[in-house]
This record gives sequence, structure tokens and C-alpha cells, in this order.
Amino acid sequence: GATVAEHVLSEHTPEPRHLAYDKAASAIFTEPEIADVGMAEAEAFAVGRKLRVTKVPFAANARALIDGDPRGFVKILSDPNTGVVLGGSIVGRGAAELISVLALAVTANLKVTDIVESLLVHPALAEALAEIRTQQERASERLARLDELSSLLMNGAASDGFTVSTKTNTAPTKGTP
Repeated sequence: GATVAEHVLSEHTPEPRHLAYDKAASAIFTEPEIADVGMAEAEAFAVGRKLRVTKVPFAANARALIDGDPRGFVKILSDPNTGVVLGGSIVGRGAAELISVLALAVTANLKVTDIVESLLVHPALAEALAEIRTQQERASERLARLDELSSLLMNGAASDGFTVSTKTNTAPTKGTP
């Protein structure tokens, strides 16, 4: 808000600042509130960018339970290699306030660990942001177990008669039926 106003009235400032519209937070004041910032999942998938998508429901948040309104979630999109926060969305009570934390992370190229390692008030809805790391670790453990199982199956360690195959979908080339 204030940054946009300053930009519009840039005749009063020595040098106008560049506005990164792709990193601007937005909110819809419905019940429950909806807010987002940065890259969206659909946008990332459209350009073939790999993402780590981590979602934490407010039903797992102490403050949401105390307030009797566990509807909603926090979702963070991050780079799977670096952990840098690329975007996120929040649905639920206080989403318009909480999105500011993610907007800062996106703008400053912070990592998910930077958010998680911040000392947050307890109980608070913002703790759902810190819960992202736990969700990512659980997902990584599940993937490691699946990779191990897949490796065992592919190497013939399973003697139950099942066959595992991997297919790659490719578009047919010209002249191929």
C-alpha cells in the first residue's frame, strides 16, 4: 500500500523504487480470509519449475484450536534444492496479517529454515509457518522409504511375482503412429 503510493507520487522522492509486482502480497477479506504472495503452483508447473509444496492445516495449530476456528491452512512453495521461499498462500482467520511473513521471505529470498528458526510467539497462528519444516521432514522421510522400497523391487529383491515398470509419457514425433 504505502510503497505503491510512494511510487505513484515519485515526483516527491529523489529516485523511485522498482516495484516487484510478482512478489506483492494480496488478500481477499472473505470469511475465511484468503491471502497469497509470490509464485503460484500453476505458474511454476506451467514453466516446468520444480517445487516443494508444503501445507500445514490450522487444525494442527494451538491458537486456532483455542480460538475455536481451525479452518484453513498455510502453504509454502519453496525451491527443493535451496529451500528458498518462492511463494505461498494462507486461508483462514488472520491470513491477511500472516501473509506479511511470507511476503518478507519471498522478497528477501529467505529459506524455509529462516522462518522456522525465528522465535515465534506461542500460542499464535504464525506457528503454523514454523510447522512447515516438520511437514517437509516427514515428507522427505516418506520419500526416502519409497525410494528404498522401489530400489528393492527394481533389483528383484521382491519374490512375490510382482513386476515394476516405469513409463515416460512423451508426445509422438511426426510420422510415428
